[in-house]
Amino acid sequence: MAISVTLLSLSRTETGFQAAGTVADKAFTSSTIKWAGDLIFKITEPDENGKLVLKTLAESEFSRGEKIAVARFLKTERVKFESSELLSVDELNKLTAKELRTLAKSRGITGYSAKGVTKADIVAMLAPAADTTPVEVDAAPEVEVEAAAEVEVDVTPAEVEIELSPVAPTAGVEAPPAK
Repeated sequence: MAISVTLLSLSRTETGFQAAGTVADKAFTSSTIKWAGDLIFKITEPDENGKLVLKTLAESEFSRGEKIAVARFLKTERVKFESSELLSVDELNKLTAKELRTLAKSRGITGYSAKGVTKADIVAMLAPAADTTPVEVDAAPEVEVEAAAEVEVDVTPAEVEIELSPVAPTAGVEAPPAK
C-alpha cells in the first residue's frame, strides 16, 4: 500500500523547521526536534486544550506508516531547502565547527570529519558553494511551496527468496546426514 504525502508549506523557525501538508488525505502539521544531533520531523497534533503536542502512536490519529512516510518525505524536503540557502564566507565563519560539520553533511560534502580538519578547513570546503557577497538573511524566513509536491512511499514488505546450498564439511567435522 502506497501512502501519498503532499507538502503545502515549509518554513524555518528559531529552533528548526515547521511544515504542513496532507498524508493519506488527512491534514498534518509537523515540526522538528533534535535527535542524536540531527533534526527530525515529528507530527504534532492538538491536545484537549488545542495546543500542538507530540502524541504517542496509541493516542495519535495517524498510523505508524503515515508518520514514517511524513518524516522521510519532510527530511528530503528540508535537505533540499537547506542546500538551496547560500551563505557567505563571513556567515560560515560565524557558525560553530559542529554546525559547519552538520551543514557539510547535509550538502553531501565528505572529508569534514577527518582527523586534523579545522573549522577553517570546513569553511573552505563549504565556500565554493557559498555566495561571497554579503546577503541579508531573515532570522526565520517563511517559504511557501508554489506547487504541491507529492511522493508515494511503498510500505509493503518485500518478498525475498533465499536458496541454501550444501557446504562441504571441514576437516575433523562430520556433516549432518542428508534428509
